[in-house]
Amino acid sequence: VYLKSSTTPATSMLDAAKAYCEDLPDLMATCQMCLQQGVRKIVFASSGGTVYGDLKIQRPYREDDPTHPRNHYGIAKVAAENILLMYNALHDMENIILRISNPYGKGQNSLSGVGAITAFAERIVHDEPIHIYGDGNIIRDYIEVSDVAGAFAAAVTLKPDCDSPVFNVGSGAGVSLLELVEILQKSMQRQATIEFFPRRQFDVLYNVLDISKAKAHLGFAPSILLEDGIGRHTARLKLKEKASDGF
Repeated sequence: VYLKSSTTPATSMLDAAKAYCEDLPDLMATCQMCLQQGVRKIVFASSGGTVYGDLKIQRPYREDDPTHPRNHYGIAKVAAENILLMYNALHDMENIILRISNPYGKGQNSLSGVGAITAFAERIVHDEPIHIYGDGNIIRDYIEVSDVAGAFAAAVTLKPDCDSPVFNVGSGAGVSLLELVEILQKSMQRQATIEFFPRRQFDVLYNVLDISKAKAHLGFAPSILLEDGIGRHTARLKLKEKASDGF
């Protein structure tokens, strides 16, 4: 299971070389090591949130849709996918690519620069303003981390019966940032303060994943609704806050 990534969409725009000069050579070295050791499958964490780019299609994106990333992170992910598919074709490997939407949940570090749900929730807990780039109507697909883990488990243990081993892993539903803030406020029973900033050019306006292929070939289906997942996550954050206050 290959999870390594040295950049995020935002940081890759500040240091493009890191996405290409560190992540891709590391992946190729891993592929070669697998060949030498007789390991036939790598399950790779790609990015359903960035590889498609801004397709201007108001429907969930399918795996056979074009990939036009708008940041170096997404371009590096597409390159990594092609490396893995090449090893499948040339060396009879069974590499599987999971294009994950926007995961959240237990263990996520808000300081990593990814994870709107965790970052927003922690700011609400600490009475700090939430930063939103654009008008808040950007739509994203969120999935709880235990459902992501389930997709990896399925990919590790099952051999997909399809020609292309690339699968979207998400909820299949879209939520705007403003709607996300409303869900968090309701769950945490606190009012959020929002500070708006100009939209970043590498942020796409719409990204929702079609997960029908993963359902059909991997047996994957998300089990945790967004409101329930956020409720569990914010409950953990509240307990963490009480612990830090000495209770």
